[in-house]
Amino acid sequence: MNKLYYLGLILFGLSTSITLSQEKTDLSKTIIKEGNWHGEFIYNSGLSFPISIEVEKSKKGKFSGTLYWYNYFNTKTKISGDLTKKQPEFHEYELEFGKAMNFGDYFIESVKNDTLIAYSTNDDTNQKDATFRLIHESKIDQEALTQIEKNIQVNVDKFGTQEFSFIKNEKLQQEVLDKTKAVALADTSYSKPFRVVGSVTQENQFSGELEGYFKLPNYTYLKFRIMGIEVMSGKNPMESWTYSSIENKLTVNATEKDTESEESSPIMKSNLHDLIEKGYKVRNFGEGKVNGEDCYRVVIEKGMDYRGFYFSKDNFFPLREEKESGINEYKLRMEDVTPIMEEIVQIGMKDKFIMTFDSVFRNQEVDTLLFYPTEAMLAVKVKQENSQVKGADYFNDKGIAFFKQGDYEKAKAEFDNAININRNNSTYFSNRGRTNLELSNFYEAISDFNQSNQLSEGPKEELHYYLGLAKFNLKDYNNAIVDFNRAVKEDTAHLNRKFYNYLALSYYNSNQKDSAMVYFEVCANQEDAIAMDYYNYGYLLRGSEEYEKSIPYFQKVTDLEPENDHYKNHFGISLYAAGRFDEARVQFKQAISLNPNVVDYYNNLGDVYYQLDSINNALVNYQKVENLIEKDNDNIFFKLGRTYHADGDYINAMKYYDKAIALNTTNAKYYDSRGYLKKIVNDKKGAIQDFTTSINIYNKDPEIYYQRGLIQKDLHNNQSACNDFHLAVEYGHKEAQKLIDEDCNFKEQ
Repeated sequence: MNKLYYLGLILFGLSTSITLSQEKTDLSKTIIKEGNWHGEFIYNSGLSFPISIEVEKSKKGKFSGTLYWYNYFNTKTKISGDLTKKQPEFHEYELEFGKAMNFGDYFIESVKNDTLIAYSTNDDTNQKDATFRLIHESKIDQEALTQIEKNIQVNVDKFGTQEFSFIKNEKLQQEVLDKTKAVALADTSYSKPFRVVGSVTQENQFSGELEGYFKLPNYTYLKFRIMGIEVMSGKNPMESWTYSSIENKLTVNATEKDTESEESSPIMKSNLHDLIEKGYKVRNFGEGKVNGEDCYRVVIEKGMDYRGFYFSKDNFFPLREEKESGINEYKLRMEDVTPIMEEIVQIGMKDKFIMTFDSVFRNQEVDTLLFYPTEAMLAVKVKQENSQVKGADYFNDKGIAFFKQGDYEKAKAEFDNAININRNNSTYFSNRGRTNLELSNFYEAISDFNQSNQLSEGPKEELHYYLGLAKFNLKDYNNAIVDFNRAVKEDTAHLNRKFYNYLALSYYNSNQKDSAMVYFEVCANQEDAIAMDYYNYGYLLRGSEEYEKSIPYFQKVTDLEPENDHYKNHFGISLYAAGRFDEARVQFKQAISLNPNVVDYYNNLGDVYYQLDSINNALVNYQKVENLIEKDNDNIFFKLGRTYHADGDYINAMKYYDKAIALNTTNAKYYDSRGYLKKIVNDKKGAIQDFTTSINIYNKDPEIYYQRGLIQKDLHNNQSACNDFHLAVEYGHKEAQKLIDEDCNFKEQ
């Protein structure tokens, strides 16, 4: 089934095994070396980015440093990692330099032999969608390190460098906004039409001549002559257009009214304040250097759209603008008090396009018709449309056929062809957007769905849903919630369960559990509810400790899919949590009969038998787990020790308690249990030692103070015993008070 529209069974990363004893603390002793780690970030699709991590501090399982995406616009983020968590991870939390971007969370799989392997997950399937593989610099030969340094420098040269620190002074922030706005309003040098003459260069590909006319803010005309070919482009309040002489082809795109000022030509001034007026919010302020020049930096955001603006500290003119599509850099010189634009550099992930203005002629008389396609060009377009509308549908149909076959790369190519012929058909953009979803091109999908949304005049609930789905996959849950809510609102019949399902998931992943519960319940009560809907709602109920309430939903799950061992297991977990051990036993045994290769099922069945005092059966299942696991596990050793203990086999019990503690010296429960056993076999000093170690790990368990006090009393260490009894009472032990009253009313000698 389509991976984007069907949720994985282990939806929330839940454990499939019952845990009877909760560790009081769990610290890993793995250490990540300080220094530089180099490698790649590789998506499952094969797309990869070279990366470097510099670990600046590493101590007691925690580390901090930077993650350098040097070929993604020379971007570096600050990271913080923690190997002591149950799931070791590191995450980005602050941009050091480069483009504004979403920060990621990454899970560490292994660190050994100076190789670090980590991954990110797709929240839809909870499966890996990309992998880090990095090697410490000490294991990389000098030739390879030199090549890495060269690659970094190539990207620094291409994307430029920015060094900045954040400005938290609100007064200074407002001064920067006021001055940049004042400069933009005061700069009337180019309020009248002007002409530019210069050159254009596509880095490492071609160069040619450039001529342009501008009537700001809404009129532009550019003509390029490259290797004998003329390409003209223009913009006016109604449209933007491009004409190629060699193809004899005119492409026209309508200009939306609400985006005119947003997309105004950046030739001479920033459009920062136009965007703020249109709802963009200031995300942060900074100051520092861009390509060596002192500047202020302002980052704004609206939904998933982040933009960065850099202004010279000397004159508050724009130096650089960052958008999702790339970067624009501006070089100006002052002529008296007038700024003269010398160069515009447009930087994309792959290309660098440079327009150099050798001459600027102001106060020109320009016929407004220059900014519109000529009649000859329009005649070409009419001919194109008459001959190609049918062709666009042809390519769209081919794309649909490839999509149904699961050949998404070919489908995308056909939808590209359809859109190149006819950019005014919302369906073509929607189809390409769905294909980009399948290819994990989530930003491109968002762009396609937004374009389809603008063109569409019909119902839009499906578009809102797919737009939300793309943001969901980018872990932008808050904005996904907005889109899914729009889909739900337009679904007046309340019939489309997938809208509610993803809305619930988005609330869940943004830690809004109450709202998630509401919409998971809606899914579970739909007439077309599927097993997964009952499963999700039942799981959330169980997570809220509503064990009995969760049971009917897991019953429905197993009724719908009786051959699904995973569902049987989770039905058993809910029954176990509700104390219905006999019923849980039935479910775990059925799960094993359906799939006898899952270790957790035997573990859970062993736990049930232990609760039912069926010690021999518990041992059989725990021994099965021991035989199946690939490496030693302290938890199963502990359970074996505990079960032998209950069976009176103290020798084997001690052996397995020792093995559990040898693997994990930080679980207080292990020392508690071994301490009880040592007390039974009359190793009182050994018992005191284990109870003391437990207290050093976790010092608020009243029963352990009480037990240690009883042994101290047997050994006639009355003062130590009374101290323990007092601590036991302090933490809530009731029986200890009787012993204090009986034995601790003495005076110190």
